[in-house]
Amino acid sequence: MTKSFLDLELNPFYSSGSKYSPDQFYKITLLSAQIYKRAAGYFSSQVFDLFSNEVLNFASREGKIYLVCSPYLSAADIKKI
Repeated sequence: MTKSFLDLELNPFYSSGSKYSPDQFYKITLLSAQIYKRAAGYFSSQVFDLFSNEVLNFASREGKIYLVCSPYLSAADIKKI
């Protein structure tokens, strides 16, 4: 059963190399999300490898991902997207 965002137990911050890494945030929130919006100067589809099961679950529920990033993507990124 999908939880409401209000019911999620989130930490006050997430940062690389800390007790609470950013991939933990995505693993928790993608289970409840319907839309994922991301803006980044550089994008690599490898980020989805960190939480691939959650992305697959998100997609199976017809979740939508919107990316704003550099138009220069590798062939591997385009295939994975």
